[in-house]
Amino acid sequence: NRRIEATIYGNLGTIMFKQGQYEQSEKNYQRALTIDKLINDIPAEARTRFNLGNLFRGWGQQTESQERLFAALEYYYQALNLQMEVQDRL
Repeated sequence: NRRIEATIYGNLGTIMFKQGQYEQSEKNYQRALTIDKLINDIPAEARTRFNLGNLFRGWGQQTESQERLFAALEYYYQALNLQMEVQDRL
């Protein structure tokens, strides 16, 4: 089941993030995002993009990287837009 697979990758991403393994976290979140888009699960895609935003915000603060902070901002906006799209459908 692809939905379960995406959830597992998302959970792995969260665990890696909490351990400070940012590159591995990103890889797992990106795998989850690919599946979310493939199966057209918009709420899950929004959640994964939000998680990527959290990752890049934390990563950027740790490394003082403006590039990663801007990436976090972009992911948050994407998540917000997707969430608004879901709300409009209701």
